[in-house]
Amino acid sequence: MFFESIGLKKEIADAIRAKGFAEPMPIQEKAIPLLLMGEDIIAQSKTGSGKTLAFGIPLMDMLLSEEKHVQALVLAPVRELAMQVAQELRWMRPSMAGRVAEVYGGVDIEPQARACSRAAVVVGTPGRVLDLLNRKLMNLSHVRFVTLDEADKMFEMGFVEDLDAIMAHTPREKQTALFSATISVEVENLASKEMRHPQIVRLSSDDDSISNIKQYYVSVDWREQLKALCFILEKEKPTLAMIFTKTRIAAEKLSRRLASAGFEAEGIHGDLTQAQRTRIMGDFKAGKLHVLVATNVAARGLDIPEVTHVINYNLPEDHRAYTHRIGRTGRAEREGKAITIITSLYDQKELEGMARRTGFELVRYPAEESEIAAFVVKGRAPEEHRREAPRPHGRFGGHGRPPHGGARRTPPTRGGRPPQRRSGGSGFRREPPRRGSRTARQSTHGY
Repeated sequence: MFFESIGLKKEIADAIRAKGFAEPMPIQEKAIPLLLMGEDIIAQSKTGSGKTLAFGIPLMDMLLSEEKHVQALVLAPVRELAMQVAQELRWMRPSMAGRVAEVYGGVDIEPQARACSRAAVVVGTPGRVLDLLNRKLMNLSHVRFVTLDEADKMFEMGFVEDLDAIMAHTPREKQTALFSATISVEVENLASKEMRHPQIVRLSSDDDSISNIKQYYVSVDWREQLKALCFILEKEKPTLAMIFTKTRIAAEKLSRRLASAGFEAEGIHGDLTQAQRTRIMGDFKAGKLHVLVATNVAARGLDIPEVTHVINYNLPEDHRAYTHRIGRTGRAEREGKAITIITSLYDQKELEGMARRTGFELVRYPAEESEIAAFVVKGRAPEEHRREAPRPHGRFGGHGRPPHGGARRTPPTRGGRPPQRRSGGSGFRREPPRRGSRTARQSTHGY
């Protein structure tokens, strides 16, 4: 067996065997021996290909239990990925599990600082790692192993300067592993500054990873968009589905509407606290939630092999975002489905352009327009989406005076409130005082 023949510590080999991993995935077979020999590597591999084990096994194998400082650093673009990586590293070497610290924004920094003080491995996002360094709450001067996971995503998110600043806190002599779906100019620049004759491991990019994903589109009038989504969910009955929107507000509203329609759905976006995000992701992975509504940024780095469907409720901005979105399904060599809802001729042309750029085949979703039109969405819209009638105002339950004796009613204004009187009790606006009058002199001199 591969994992037993490469000279791993017995504890790690036993943990791998207990997990049922007999044969390595391609990225693991190529990267692990190089890293165990101390080589720097740049690995280009699609998401969901087993990258975490590829760098995690050599990283945990090189840790020295007697050393009390941070020996390894793993950087990830988003919180969820950092948390997943930390969890994976802990089971690889149980005796060192308590010395794997995870750091990311959105939570109190003090407990993370205490965890770093006794950690052998720190896994975190660039922003929080740099914050800890600037506050002198973490020391990387003894680090011997650095991994950048999904490096291209970190560059896309604008972490170039943060990464340079973090690397400046590490020793010049260290081993560096860089994993990326694409090898961009930024990746090459970082490699030239921080790596020593890196070995290049090329397998496949994210564009190649969508070959096992069946891709469909459904065209409807914009007023039927929600109906089309609910129809698809009802027809497909996905094990786990991710639905993408453009904004965090749209994600929150859509998740509430789906929940009111009877689907086990929640939204994940940047406005949630870390505790909320952790709870939602835990429920989704455990199958308590079947539908996760997300934005592009919130879903970065999520690796959940059980996701069977990805639905684009709103069209992504370009072909790279499209590939990243649908790459959340069809992971670990499984098959998946991606369905895009388009509501205009512009959307259709944009989607066709993405198809040409990435070389995927667009297939119309097998459903008649009449089927979708006849579908009835259960439930009703949340309270904030329904217009409420103006509330009665005033002593008599209406607006202003009671209508009697031919008296003229005060016309209501927006919000149901009567107009404010300008002065006195007459309700009429007074003319400004004439120049030279007593009232004018009082106004001028402040009597």
